[in-house]
Amino acid sequence: LLVFSLIPLNSFAEEVETEPAEEAIEVTEAEEVLPPEDETEVSEEDQAVSPMADEPVSMAIDGAAAVMYASLEEALAALALNGPATAEIVITGPTSSTTPQAFAGYQITMSGTAKQAVNLAPLNIIGGSLVVKNLSVTMKPVVGTSWTLMLGNASSGDTSVTFDNVTLRMEGGQTDFAHAIHLQSRAGASNTLNFING
Repeated sequence: LLVFSLIPLNSFAEEVETEPAEEAIEVTEAEEVLPPEDETEVSEEDQAVSPMADEPVSMAIDGAAAVMYASLEEALAALALNGPATAEIVITGPTSSTTPQAFAGYQITMSGTAKQAVNLAPLNIIGGSLVVKNLSVTMKPVVGTSWTLMLGNASSGDTSVTFDNVTLRMEGGQTDFAHAIHLQSRAGASNTLNFING
């Protein structure tokens, strides 16, 4: 005797259908591959070398952090653009300026550490001060100036320039009336030029 039972296929499928088991997938982070370490030893002296060793001039204006410059020319140009200020310029290697500059109302100190050689373009210090220390300075006039170092002008107040422990070579020239040092001030003001041996 055969007995057939008719059961809808879809209901049977519902009964036996199960969720497929999720396979466990292990995910591992890729290890970072590093280049082999350079075992070359670096001396403390090499580590201490400044990356700006090729910039022999530093300048701090009004007590701010010092800024490094490739030459005295660049530093003096930046100072002229700044306006009257107190500036500390430190020179650690040979350098030069080529453009004549006039500084009115500035207090400038320019110092070296071991009589570094400096070629200094003509300067006019007006109603302020300049102190140059521990340097070997050469100053020459350029075409268009009748002086090499000028203290004051016809309307300026007190002006002073001091060379302290400086080897100084100064020349006049370029015009019939040229002179190495020119002093000028308004009535009642004074100009002071000091030379101090180290």
